[in-house]
Amino acid sequence: MDNRLQEIADNPNKFKIGLDDPFRFKCRGCGKCCKNREDIMLTSRDLFKIAAYLKLMTEDVVEQYCDFYVGRDSRIPIVRLQPKGVNRACPFLADKRCRVHEVKPVVCALYPVGRILMAEKEPKEGEEPSYQAGYIILPITCGSLKKTNTVRQWLEKFGIPVDDAFYNEWNKIVMLISRTIHELEQEVSARALVPVESMLFELLYIRYDTQSDFMPQFCKNAAEIERLLEDVKQLAEQAKNESEGGKHE
Repeated sequence: MDNRLQEIADNPNKFKIGLDDPFRFKCRGCGKCCKNREDIMLTSRDLFKIAAYLKLMTEDVVEQYCDFYVGRDSRIPIVRLQPKGVNRACPFLADKRCRVHEVKPVVCALYPVGRILMAEKEPKEGEEPSYQAGYIILPITCGSLKKTNTVRQWLEKFGIPVDDAFYNEWNKIVMLISRTIHELEQEVSARALVPVESMLFELLYIRYDTQSDFMPQFCKNAAEIERLLEDVKQLAEQAKNESEGGKHE
């Protein structure tokens, strides 16, 4: 994580902005915010919309424009736009214009606003924490400050709902993956988890028909991820019990 992102992660309240709070920014179309970026992570919806727009399969978009890996700390499958050239430019940047502007990733559309999960309140002991979408204003390194906007207006401009059902469900499933994989790594070898990680990647990003609606497919895949993780946990527990039983014989 670069220093800018680390500062935001460590001090989100420093950058926090409300839905109806104003900020000043006007895009000049210079393409500067599309260069020297290593942090454009795609959600499954981002990938789906880009694939549909380019008339490609989701796996083709990943192969041609992205790299993918398991997050070192998060332990979730990650798909990231792969920068190219000496300027480390977005692969969709051409002549200072975005080739997929109409379906650009939400993180790009929102700039200079960022959307993050913020805890609603301190959970009681034994309770799962509850989160809601919060907004931050990112350091502005391009454009001009000639236009005043609010976060709500900015979301409306790019067709991003304030109550984004996908955003909530996406974060719910990736947090479940992260939590479960961390638990499994205490009981199972990293090598044994490789097939599980491959299946999670497929279900999270690849198993979609771009000719059909996205959200029903995402919900179906998310439910299958939950079943997969539960099955793997049960198998790990069974193996542990058998191993401990063998030691006492």
